[in-house]
Amino acid sequence: MRVEFISGLFNQTNHQPNLPVYDCVPSGEIWQFSKLKDSVIFMDEQRYYLGNLSMILAAIYRNVSLVLLIIAHKLRGSLY
Repeated sequence: MRVEFISGLFNQTNHQPNLPVYDCVPSGEIWQFSKLKDSVIFMDEQRYYLGNLSMILAAIYRNVSLVLLIIAHKLRGSLY
């Protein structure tokens, strides 16, 4: 799988093992979100429809918030 290869290469190059990769796949009016961690893909079973933009933005916000928490945790660990 191309995403798995790219994420593994990124994590290996940056000495950051096991960092999750978040993904969004818009297909016209339906959006779906997923997460890749340790070679396992977790699919959000909910479908997000373009007509309900607030739900799409909430899902994007959730994923960005999780990424920022992971980055903050990694930075905090590297300061000590």
